[in-house]
Amino acid sequence: MSSATQSNTTQGKIRMNSGEALTDKEGYLVKLADAGSEPEVLLPTDEADVCLYVVDDGAAQDSDSEVIPLTMGAQIRIKANGTGSAGDQLALATISTNAGEVEALPADADVYFCPGYAEEDFVDGQLVKVRIWPEVVTVT
Repeated sequence: MSSATQSNTTQGKIRMNSGEALTDKEGYLVKLADAGSEPEVLLPTDEADVCLYVVDDGAAQDSDSEVIPLTMGAQIRIKANGTGSAGDQLALATISTNAGEVEALPADADVYFCPGYAEEDFVDGQLVKVRIWPEVVTVT
């Protein structure tokens, strides 16, 4: 039985307008933004930006990229910055140099978007396997 209240919804990978060039950004986290007539996805501009999508097939600005919504409890691979261990809580990496990548949650006082936990040891540049458990964390 279908429900009229759930019409026009999609599960799994979706196509969304790229608010900036996302070519070669596969595995990067992106956030949803309002572009006026249609929503778009962008790389984060702050470590606390809630990024609910991972780029699967990036496209040029104003073209459609394929993105995968983060699904609570599922696994996904995200581009890593630096090294870490299985079990590390992950956070958005430093935006000025590694926007859209993740790293082990820093000890520096700040507010961070954490998409989940590493399920394997990782090295810089790897697409690390992440168990999705998104939250915003304040380190004091």
